[in-house]
Amino acid sequence: MPHPFRPLAPALLALFAITSNAAIVKINGASFDAPETCQAAADAIVCTIDGQQLELSVHRQPFAAGSDAADSLVKRGAAMQELHAGVVASLMKGTSSLYSTAFDTYGKNSALGTVMAGRGEVSAPSARVATLYSNGELWQILEVVAKRTPTIEALSEALAKSLTLPPATVAPASPPAVVASTAPPASPIANSPKPVPAPAPVAVAAPSTQPTEAAPVEPIQTFQNAMLSFQYLSDMALTTEGDGKQSTLITLKHKTRIGRPGLVIALRETKDSTDTAEAAISAQRAAALASMGSPRVLAINKLGALDGTGFAAIGTPSARRGGSGIESFESNFATVINGKLLTVTLTSEQKYSEDMEFVWSLLARSLVVK
Repeated sequence: MPHPFRPLAPALLALFAITSNAAIVKINGASFDAPETCQAAADAIVCTIDGQQLELSVHRQPFAAGSDAADSLVKRGAAMQELHAGVVASLMKGTSSLYSTAFDTYGKNSALGTVMAGRGEVSAPSARVATLYSNGELWQILEVVAKRTPTIEALSEALAKSLTLPPATVAPASPPAVVASTAPPASPIANSPKPVPAPAPVAVAAPSTQPTEAAPVEPIQTFQNAMLSFQYLSDMALTTEGDGKQSTLITLKHKTRIGRPGLVIALRETKDSTDTAEAAISAQRAAALASMGSPRVLAINKLGALDGTGFAAIGTPSARRGGSGIESFESNFATVINGKLLTVTLTSEQKYSEDMEFVWSLLARSLVVK
């Protein structure tokens, strides 16, 4: 039987040491509990630890005012994808990385995240970037260090967990960061890889409703069969129909709360030349109009890397027709891939818009049609 007071694992010891004697440091409006090994330098936190220097920088971009909630919700998700993808592309080149690893949360926040390994040296460092939304702004947190070790990972985790973002304010936009081996120093700390500005991203419209509470961090599950694979939150119950080879119908609903985001994903062989994505969306649009009366509708044509056709609608399903009577959001997308028709429908009450965006974003990043 192991001794009840056996030593803690090195990573846990490192995490305990890091979080001791921490002080609050603000960078571009974001607050972190930074340990004694870290100091503020210019617009970044620079930490000397494990024989290396880790630099953390924060970039923020406010949304312009908008009036159409459906338009804002869809554009917000698209803007996050576009902003994150652009930065990752630049970082992959700047760090000489051959591959990257995705993650879905930063501290207690849902995020689009990517880690690039680099070559383990100052001229080609490792980079970790997270893009998230909070209170009407897009935020990017970038970490740069020569090589990520267990101690560095513990520091990174502690900083992420301590992140506190300010309430909604109007702040000047700052461009996302890009790493390059020839970047000029951003702080007086020597030999620290530095981010440099990338071209400013395309401006997008702001949500007109009050921000809702961010979706809680949930474990991620993976579904796969012979036809497709994707990721989803484990608080969603999944059911399937079809043989999984010629046709598959997947339904996901929240296990305990009515009104939370739900998904219906269908993939089947097309029947004839009239069985098109456009025809499927036309039928779904007619059903949405019949249910919601006069919803606000926005056309969409992408789901992640997939091109297709679809729409997002926000309105109140009629209680007299069996609807909830609560303002809700519905997003539909369809495309034909290798002779198979894919349709995706996301529904959610409007008050769960943050959760809805996370579910849609997770699906968009992970969906693979085989």
